[in-house]
Amino acid sequence: MTLLCLPSRLKGSPRSGRRSRGRATMCDLAERMSCEPSNATFVVDKLDKRGLVERRAHPRDRRAKQLVLTPQGEELRAQLLDLLTQESPLAGLSQKEQDTLRDLLLRAAPAREQ
Repeated sequence: MTLLCLPSRLKGSPRSGRRSRGRATMCDLAERMSCEPSNATFVVDKLDKRGLVERRAHPRDRRAKQLVLTPQGEELRAQLLDLLTQESPLAGLSQKEQDTLRDLLLRAAPAREQ
């Protein structure tokens, strides 16, 4: 299963180390959405009711919940990504080439610490 809103290949959070194996906490999601945690909770509640995401206990932080896409959520995410990338100039690159480009760009412009 894949993390809501984040690429499934995303590695650990440089800030907190709470992100692991394609999963995020509510705080991670709020940070990624640039909003307050209560707003992220509202969105996740709606997605949960539609059966697209579920909350799971965090393996190392009993206060936190990890967000995981359900199989239905995975399917919808794949459909949305396909729609969003149909006209992309990167569409002509293979997945391996896209991964290499992403890795090079991440190395050239490392994430800023906030």
